[in-house]
Amino acid sequence: MLKKILVLVIIFSLVFTFASCNGDNDNNDINKEDTSSTVSVVSETSSQEVSEEVSVESSEEISNVSEEVSTGVVEGVYYGEGYSFTVPEGFVFTSNNSGSVNFTNTTSGLNISSEVNALKLTTMTKKQIEGTVSALLDDIEFTEFEFETVTIDGQNAVYFMFTMEVGIIKVNSYSTMIFTDENIYTVTLAANGDDMKVLFDETMSSFTIQE
Repeated sequence: MLKKILVLVIIFSLVFTFASCNGDNDNNDINKEDTSSTVSVVSETSSQEVSEEVSVESSEEISNVSEEVSTGVVEGVYYGEGYSFTVPEGFVFTSNNSGSVNFTNTTSGLNISSEVNALKLTTMTKKQIEGTVSALLDDIEFTEFEFETVTIDGQNAVYFMFTMEVGIIKVNSYSTMIFTDENIYTVTLAANGDDMKVLFDETMSSFTIQE
């Protein structure tokens, strides 16, 4: 049953990101400027010394960041592509499939997915969210729905929660969609009947955009 819940979480998150971006999967890679560019020449000697110093320091900084990102979880913090957050206690990393990152504990699944914000959306309405949920769940009944406009790390975001019945299992699903100029991040926590609102709020309070 947990596996079924996790599948629903993954599909649910992906459908939202694809729907919000109208299915546009074009990559908008950000070209990073070379931080070790030539320093203006004051004198040949001082220019060479300053340029070498900047190059060494910048290389070390980039190396440190790259090491953290490639590691994934560093001291309880997950570093993803363009974001980071504190992993909830008891959750373990399980997979990263094409930018869809998954963590689980014994009864819950946490998914973080991202998609290029091709349409430059800044929000979604409750009606749009409810419509997507209804279309996704189809014959699965959801009995409770909450919606709120929020801000995450200075970015526009929407929070929504609903309860659905999967067989005899009641699942609470908590989600937040974060809109930036470049991407839309969707964070979803599905819990097997447990009230995980406090844990989800704590997770989102640690969510940082690093684009």
